[in-house]
Amino acid sequence: MEISEDILQYVFSWLPAKPIYRFKAVCKSSSEFSTNKLFAWTQARNLHVKDDSGFFLQPSLSTGFKHRDKVEYHSLPGEQLFSGVPQKSLQSLQNTGSKVLASSNGLILCQNTKTPDDRNLFLCNPTTQTWRTIPTPQDLGGVNWPKGVVLECNINNPISDPDHQDYMLLIIHPPRDWLPHYECKIYSPKEGRWKEKKVHKFGPRTLHLDMPVYHNGAVHFVSDCRDPSVRRGSVYYRPYIVAYDINNDTTRKLRLPNDARKGSDDTVHNTKLGIFKWGSRKSSSESICLVRLKKYVFTAWVLRDYDSVSWIRIMKIRVRAMGLMEPNPNHIAGFTVMNGKTLLFATRKKVYSYNMMGRSQQIEQVCEHQCQRQYDNYCNVCFTSYSNTLHPLGIGAATLPDI
Repeated sequence: MEISEDILQYVFSWLPAKPIYRFKAVCKSSSEFSTNKLFAWTQARNLHVKDDSGFFLQPSLSTGFKHRDKVEYHSLPGEQLFSGVPQKSLQSLQNTGSKVLASSNGLILCQNTKTPDDRNLFLCNPTTQTWRTIPTPQDLGGVNWPKGVVLECNINNPISDPDHQDYMLLIIHPPRDWLPHYECKIYSPKEGRWKEKKVHKFGPRTLHLDMPVYHNGAVHFVSDCRDPSVRRGSVYYRPYIVAYDINNDTTRKLRLPNDARKGSDDTVHNTKLGIFKWGSRKSSSESICLVRLKKYVFTAWVLRDYDSVSWIRIMKIRVRAMGLMEPNPNHIAGFTVMNGKTLLFATRKKVYSYNMMGRSQQIEQVCEHQCQRQYDNYCNVCFTSYSNTLHPLGIGAATLPDI
């Protein structure tokens, strides 16, 4: 029985890019429509409601980035057959000393550390091995890499033009020369230039710009825990979340749950805070998840009501109680929450996953990694979630060069 072209395209549009490319070798129709831009948009849109299948791992951007540092890609458990990045793409990122700054719906924003400062930002789809350069904002090239980067693909826009560019790119840079305000720049794909937004004061504490959360039309950052310049009695003495509304150009401070604030000024035991997206993309229940790591205990809260800023604690567990069998795991190199439910964390040599919503109380080893520098026993790492799509880059896209 012969299957119609329309049915084939519909079925294939719900598959990740990796199996689509595999079918190209045995299915002529697959080879033809996988290069069709409208099919690529449809596939990217369909996968937007599905979980990301893998992640990039690299040394933490806040600790500097050397050309010899490797950018690694790893699939989540059970996703190895459906998730992957061509070796050519990884090799290109590594040879250019590129940092992966952000990711959305199959696109990644990178910074090439070996090119002139005015053209070292680029968008890339590592699965399709395509890329296009983006002008670097003034004063943000070279070692002054963008720190608060938000990349969001607006896949809900109607596809009237297969060459349209559907993403929002925003950078929030920390104060310079002891000035009190942050700089905000938004990139216009249509105009090919950056637009300055109104500057804002986000409070005296340093913000963790490497883990932004775009939610409810605003970009959210969590502050640090310890700052000797903030005195007891100040409204900013305890850590907080800052929400910057892009459309209204306003800011708002969100209070953390009381038990997350307690002991935040502990000078003996280091406290690490992180905020991440929570909930399924399929539903309207998306929210913000706050994770605290202190004395090798992970505690997590979910923002239950945005307007009243009410939180609910969903997890508190010691790393050992998760079932970690690694001897002397005396350094957690980094952590994140993927797909609104899965806690990922790295030790010096391995990455583990833990389902925060499941009944199982055991972690699962995801992979081993090589991000630990030989000369730094306490090097931190950062995760960048990735979806295996055919998302086009629009006009100006080119094939990744052979480097």
